[in-house]
Amino acid sequence: MQSDTKIIYVKSFRAGLVVSILSVFFLTVGYGIFAVLFHKPGPVVHVITGGAEVGWDLRSLFEASPTFWIVPLIIFSAGFILGFYWEFRKALH
Repeated sequence: MQSDTKIIYVKSFRAGLVVSILSVFFLTVGYGIFAVLFHKPGPVVHVITGGAEVGWDLRSLFEASPTFWIVPLIIFSAGFILGFYWEFRKALH
């Protein structure tokens, strides 16, 4: 009986982890779709090579407001809790 209880928790933890990873994937896709739909083009830059180089400052991501980090954390946590609860409830019945 003791090992059955441990297995229920392990399966529930694994299901929660899978759902949270999926929520991060869908969050990333959602952010991408949002960025494409609401993109406002900037000024046109003419360069001899025919294009412009776009840089991404990784440090600026870590200096972002706490709200930027709280939303994905809440979505990740909600995904874990829902996956854990779903598998735990299913295993008990």
